[in-house]
Amino acid sequence: MEPAGGPGAGRGRADLRDLRAGHLSHRGAFDVWDTTQSQVYRGVVAEQPESNAAIAATAGQIRTYGGAPAFTQFSSSNGGFTAPGSLPYQVAKPDPYEATSGNPNNSWQVVLTDEAIEAQFPGLGDFEGLDVVKDPAQGGRVTKVTILGTGVDPELTGDQFRSGSG
Repeated sequence: MEPAGGPGAGRGRADLRDLRAGHLSHRGAFDVWDTTQSQVYRGVVAEQPESNAAIAATAGQIRTYGGAPAFTQFSSSNGGFTAPGSLPYQVAKPDPYEATSGNPNNSWQVVLTDEAIEAQFPGLGDFEGLDVVKDPAQGGRVTKVTILGTGVDPELTGDQFRSGSG
């Protein structure tokens, strides 16, 4: 972990310990993928004294909620606002560090052609536009997208539209 995130930056690996404690063996013989699907670890050469100190200071500890291991999550980028989860402590809130993180995923765009949208939704007919619903309580996160056309107008969640659009 690079110490650029300040004194709490080393908590990333300690947070991973929390994630593991609450979700052991749900996928079989392993719990955390050894790829970027779970987290990137660049090896001992990339470790910093600050992160090692944070891990040592929290050794043997995990986060709990209601007496059970808490379901903790991490992401490389959240657009400046966390998404709400299914548990009371997983609330949507601003992330003041996102804009200053230097993360190349902080802002992105995908260009979709009319033809690509029409091919993905055969009943749509001729593509006419998008009706986008954003939730201000989630920092403007897109919660619903209706694809407008001369045929059937499919309604998708923001996540469905994003993952289906590349």
